[in-house]
Amino acid sequence: HLRVLALPGSLSALVQLVGEMAILAMLTDPARPTVAEAIRSGLRALPVLIGVALIAGLLYVLGSSSVLLLFGLLEAVTGLHALAGVGMAVVLAMVGVLMLRLSLAMPAIMVDGLRAPMGAIRRSWRLTRGALGRLGWFYLLLGLAYLVLTMAVGGGVSALAAIALGKGSEPVVDALVGAVITAGGGVVFTAVLAAVHRQLAQ
Repeated sequence: HLRVLALPGSLSALVQLVGEMAILAMLTDPARPTVAEAIRSGLRALPVLIGVALIAGLLYVLGSSSVLLLFGLLEAVTGLHALAGVGMAVVLAMVGVLMLRLSLAMPAIMVDGLRAPMGAIRRSWRLTRGALGRLGWFYLLLGLAYLVLTMAVGGGVSALAAIALGKGSEPVVDALVGAVITAGGGVVFTAVLAAVHRQLAQ
């Protein structure tokens, strides 16, 4: 049952990824593809991006399990229970670094034309070398701005809908507003990735 329930969400995520790659193609391809051509490019590139995600997941599992095992052994030997928290902090830091290092994998696929997952990973790794601090702060501020905007716009529209249409309309309005904000955020994030890739690739 859980697999059946998860299927629509997985399909939605894949569709969103194809859409973001299509937008990336339209923003960066000098040939100026049509919407249909850009979507076809996104579909062709989707298996490569899935491969990148699978490799990233494997790296996360191997790295996090190794770190937690190490700190678990140290905790058992020393009796210091705080080491478990330190191990979790190290894992979180590893996740953050991995996300930053692979954040340009999509532009590497769509802009640089790489069609092998490891090639896209290596390209993103090279582009982000020496820029992790700047990228981390930039993405953090962008995420905070998106969160504040989402809360402000969503709350404002919900309040207006409750006044105009009655309280029963709030769930429907919230869902519609959430979908629009998510779609808009995806477009902005894709444009930001294109700009970051262009700057670091110079």
